[in-house]
Amino acid sequence: MYFRTTTRKRGDKIYQSLHLVESYRTKEGKVRQRILVNFGSASQYSRDQIKEIIRGLQKFYQPLRPHGQTTYLGLARGGAPSRPGAERDRL
Repeated sequence: MYFRTTTRKRGDKIYQSLHLVESYRTKEGKVRQRILVNFGSASQYSRDQIKEIIRGLQKFYQPLRPHGQTTYLGLARGGAPSRPGAERDRL
């Protein structure tokens, strides 16, 4: 799971939403993503607020991980959510 922003343009206004996204594979083996939570406007959250959301979610979500694997959060430097594969900050 990772955080992602979605940018949409409506008329002359631009809107960015913050989503918690999960990657999965279809029966055919294709990789897809699905939005688990839409947090609304991305501009209303600071980096610290996003980290607090993550800590809250970790209370309920304890994924099974191979031994020694570290969990990473997809946040670019400066607190902006990033895409998968972008530089990540370790929690």
